[in-house]
Amino acid sequence: MKIYIKNIIITCFVALGLVACSEDEIDTFSGIDGLYFQWSIEGPLTLSGDFGTSIDSIAVSFAYDLPEVTDAIYLLPVKVLGSVSSIDRQFSIEVLPESTGIEGVDFTLPSSLFIPADSITAMVPITLLRTPAMKNEEVLIKIGLVPNEHFVTDYYESTENIDTKEPLEYDTFKLAVSDMLTKPKFWSPILDYYLGDFSAKKLILYAQVNNIPIPNWNDSPPSDIATFFGRKNVLKAYLIDQKNDGTPVLEDDGTEMKLGPYA
Repeated sequence: MKIYIKNIIITCFVALGLVACSEDEIDTFSGIDGLYFQWSIEGPLTLSGDFGTSIDSIAVSFAYDLPEVTDAIYLLPVKVLGSVSSIDRQFSIEVLPESTGIEGVDFTLPSSLFIPADSITAMVPITLLRTPAMKNEEVLIKIGLVPNEHFVTDYYESTENIDTKEPLEYDTFKLAVSDMLTKPKFWSPILDYYLGDFSAKKLILYAQVNNIPIPNWNDSPPSDIATFFGRKNVLKAYLIDQKNDGTPVLEDDGTEMKLGPYA
């Protein structure tokens, strides 16, 4: 009889243990997945294919685009912290009060967004609209992820922004958009011998007459000297032709556009 009772007690404990394990498993998988801006954790991909420094903001400039470019689509990746789903999962974003940009004027956002089925990543396409005001000051666009039935967005870490030392935000992202073309780092004391004093108008014209994108000489000087001299000569010939036709190219201050002493 004692043995029989003992077996019953053991059986009950085993049953309770199975129930407890079952409940634990249900609790583990009943939570809502998280959603965050991927660059705040992994950083953008670099040219080498590795992830760069974690960021929650970025500066975007139209300055190196030719004047006929009026808009650009910027893609921000978001990522799920949790499981893969067999269905598309909707999510949404909102424009935050810190923004100085106006939706519909400086940018537009998609009407619907979703994480595709069998995936944990998606892109948020932000259409940036090039406006005259961007030539004078940056436009700040700050967006935030909105929690819903599929996702929570209150994901927190203690990582700091490498530049500002402020804690990174994982559910918001800032874009500072401008159209201000400033003197490139490597314009002087090298390129000014050939191109003369810097002006944004001159650099844009250099690109236009050579049918190339506006070169970004902030990162490095021209790597192919022969090509640079060839393009400089195209600009020189254009300025001479315009002057001979009685329509010299003028800078914004009304003075004639001129190249450097060794042009």
